[in-house]
Amino acid sequence: MTIDSPRPYRPIGGVTLFGPFLTARQVEARIGRDSAASRRSLLYVDSVIGVGRAYPEFQFDDHGQTREVAFLAPLLTRRVSHEEACDWLLRSHPSLAHLTPIGWLAADRDVQRVIDLLPHPSRSVPGVQSVAEAEILSFKAPWVPQPYLIRSAA
Repeated sequence: MTIDSPRPYRPIGGVTLFGPFLTARQVEARIGRDSAASRRSLLYVDSVIGVGRAYPEFQFDDHGQTREVAFLAPLLTRRVSHEEACDWLLRSHPSLAHLTPIGWLAADRDVQRVIDLLPHPSRSVPGVQSVAEAEILSFKAPWVPQPYLIRSAA
């Protein structure tokens, strides 16, 4: 990383996960089997107690997945892990009047402000193994970082 490049999303106190959590079977019962299997917007954490994926309950309401999470989850999971996405969605932000991103959107406030605050990627760059490797290889990027003059053979 260069001095000017943004830092990846790493909360100061570490990632905080808020329960309760639902199992895959509970999610299917709540939103339907076909819907649960095809939803890329579902946030989950890989369980360490052997029940498979655990789905944070905050992303659901009586009608299924909340519109706020359905909108933000695909954007977030392209940038950060599911655990980091859950943390970011529930962490208050000064630029959102100290509301959480979910609370801000639920109050029908400006969507663009939340999009502008999306965390910087903590995942690896496509084609690179890790963020650390991306930092090391940044000087060998396949693209030219600055314009250069192409001299013609005239």
